[in-house]
Amino acid sequence: MKKNSIYVFLILCILAILITPAFAAPLAKVAAFPGGEGLEELLSSIDSSKIRRVEKASEYDDTAIVIVPLVKDCNIMIYGAVMNDNFEVAPDRESPVIAEGAMDSGLLFWCRVPEGIPAVVTVLYVKEGENLRTEHFWSPAFSGFDGSLVINNEFISF
Repeated sequence: MKKNSIYVFLILCILAILITPAFAAPLAKVAAFPGGEGLEELLSSIDSSKIRRVEKASEYDDTAIVIVPLVKDCNIMIYGAVMNDNFEVAPDRESPVIAEGAMDSGLLFWCRVPEGIPAVVTVLYVKEGENLRTEHFWSPAFSGFDGSLVINNEFISF
């Protein structure tokens, strides 16, 4: 009886490994600097020559955001955030783009990071063929638990 339960356990483990989806590889590194504090320190510790700097658009923009892609054939665009029909945060494509990075370059922009619904959406466009681009989304937000920057599997902290 013990042998059968060991075999069942091994089969279940193998099935769990095969069925579990692989985590997405990180596509970009991100960092947020409320009031710009610590921004120059980060920029001096990395190769910031390929990071486009966008000036504050408004006096309410109080947080500097740095995004550096980890993949090739990509560019970054920043849109205002709206809620879509599924009550998800989505880019407002009907309004002008807030900021845009050059191909394969990082982007430093300023925004207001509210405690509730995000104000902006980062879209990382990755070229995956001659005419195909995939979109990957991230919105700057701080955790209500510990104040840390909210990240995901594709957008990781510096």
